[in-house]
Amino acid sequence: MKEYAHSRGQFKGWAEDKRKQFIRELVTILHRHVRFGFECSIPMDDWNEVMTGTFFDPNKEKRGPLMIPFRCCLDAIRFTNLLPQEEPIACQFEWNNFIIGEATATFEEWTEEFGEQSRFTQFGFLQKGTVHGLEAADLLAYEGRKELFEGYVKEMGRPSRQLYRSLDASTKLYFYAINKDGLVSYLKENYPHLLSEEEAQP
Repeated sequence: MKEYAHSRGQFKGWAEDKRKQFIRELVTILHRHVRFGFECSIPMDDWNEVMTGTFFDPNKEKRGPLMIPFRCCLDAIRFTNLLPQEEPIACQFEWNNFIIGEATATFEEWTEEFGEQSRFTQFGFLQKGTVHGLEAADLLAYEGRKELFEGYVKEMGRPSRQLYRSLDASTKLYFYAINKDGLVSYLKENYPHLLSEEEAQP
């Protein structure tokens, strides 16, 4: 997505008509074949304000901002009715040395906490560019993040990006931007042990 958005790498020199046709065909494929997609973004200013003094204090824990969206996506998979409930789920992630240890521990803690070991049966990391599913997830994450940050400007009249609107039109793809209040509510409901004692109060 970074290469496509900035006409670099394999997309360097592409005419605009070719770029638009390519992304239209790609979105059509996603709408047809992806069973369920979910993207979660959290503004860092809100994260820092909520999490200071908690389990994920940003002054101490640098990986925290990635672990809550990770849990959020796992929760979305757990609750969706768009996937067969009886099928085991293999979770594959893009290789990232920075988060492998923390993500593995979080996944194990999450499956145990919610009794999902028998459904979420596999967990692993794959190299970037080796699996189409990860590339599709990257597209969804990229557009969700862009929409979140440009949303502040949009309040002054800037419209959503065309690609975001095309993806968001699907009944199987979901975008969530969690602000300060939403983050506190989500953590209170699902993970109160990660909040400070004061914030965890009902």
